[in-house]
Amino acid sequence: MKTPSTSRTPSAAALLAAATAFTLLAAARPAAAARRPVEAPAAPPAAVERPAEASAWSFGGDFRLRQEAFDRIPLKTGAEARGGENDYFRFRTRVRASWTPCDPVTFNVRLLHEFRHYIEPSRSHSWRWPDELVIDQLNVVLANGDGTLRAVVGRQDFMPEGAFRLFGEGTAKDGSRSSYMDAATLVARDAADRTRLTLFGAYDNAVDPLAIGDIDRDLNGYTPNDTGMDEAGAGAFLRHAFTDRFRATGYYVWKHDTASLLADGARRPNEDIHTVGGRLEIPIAGPVGADGELAGQWSPTSDARRRAMMAAASVHADWKESTGKPRLALCGLYLSGDDPGTSGDEGWNPLWGRYPWISELLIYAYDADGAGLWQNLVQAWAEAGLAPRPGHRIRATVGPLWAPEADGPGGGHDRGWLGTARWDFPVWHAADGTPALLGHLFAELLLPGSYYNTDDLAYFLRWELSLAF
Repeated sequence: MKTPSTSRTPSAAALLAAATAFTLLAAARPAAAARRPVEAPAAPPAAVERPAEASAWSFGGDFRLRQEAFDRIPLKTGAEARGGENDYFRFRTRVRASWTPCDPVTFNVRLLHEFRHYIEPSRSHSWRWPDELVIDQLNVVLANGDGTLRAVVGRQDFMPEGAFRLFGEGTAKDGSRSSYMDAATLVARDAADRTRLTLFGAYDNAVDPLAIGDIDRDLNGYTPNDTGMDEAGAGAFLRHAFTDRFRATGYYVWKHDTASLLADGARRPNEDIHTVGGRLEIPIAGPVGADGELAGQWSPTSDARRRAMMAAASVHADWKESTGKPRLALCGLYLSGDDPGTSGDEGWNPLWGRYPWISELLIYAYDADGAGLWQNLVQAWAEAGLAPRPGHRIRATVGPLWAPEADGPGGGHDRGWLGTARWDFPVWHAADGTPALLGHLFAELLLPGSYYNTDDLAYFLRWELSLAF
């Protein structure tokens, strides 16, 4: 039975007003800065560069300010995510230092602190000042002179090239303020970077032993009341590039979840999850290319007896040399769901890929499933992108969502339609011409389908400023 639509005036009006002023600020920045041919910063390369010169010190950091608002995001239980209307500011500061005592060795440390100020709900105090000071980088890097071999030991951000569906959030329940893993990683490649081997081993504690503060926040459990689960894992990725646009990757990843304590006092058993998969990227004609990925999972030693799979594919056209660098794509994704009619578990486990790589809005819709537990989803979408000015990027997507298993409160398979839009842009540049203050505006809308018991339009809105220093 559908819940009648209600009319609520969200406090997100404050967010929209701030976003409008924010947009005007970006548009009115000095013309000299606008003329600089500066592109938006690329993601950190997986291939390793030569370390800084011996005995060198490096310092820096960044400050990130966000306002986020969302409402009417439906849950599988029939309720609304986080009680309905949410509107809050996020303040994150990070400072880092690097030291290279000799040519092949670099030590890195980074500290972060984030707290929130809530507008709605007005009585929320779960992120009060001072909260925790987190050491989210603490590692040593060993790299040879030509960059063909690199090892990192310690706390680090880790994502093998193209593996965003499996990695990206080592700390699923800390509010996306950090994504570290306590790990040892090794990347070996040939001089032309045609063939690359990535190896890793990791162990993450349920509660950060290095956090400075008295919060003792659980980081890994699948639900808010699921605590005490440590995570370990290891794996290998082998990628070969036949040409610049024709590449193949194969991988194997093992992940171990220790037993954890549930809210009712029961124990969730431990589980060993094995994942084998492959990815292929191929050119078709001119700017048109395609890619596909297929992976399977099993848990032979688990009571869950997991048998799950993931598949993704896209056809895309990127005019990188054209004015505006337009991009068009048609994409599809399949994540298996748990069949309630069997004693096993057919639900896909995203391993460490629990950050919002699918959708910021949808990750809240999975609150009742688990912390970033992406599964039971078929998604198809069309994507369009444009870079109208240097450093600017606009991207929009729209498409339907489907649940392979109709385990929602509405009894149907239709999860609804999801639309997203994002604009990234520089606000001003440093003296060397690199962007120093970046911003973005972001919006998502979900029109729920028969999987849910509501047809109220859900939204997620955000504006952000990020200052590097």
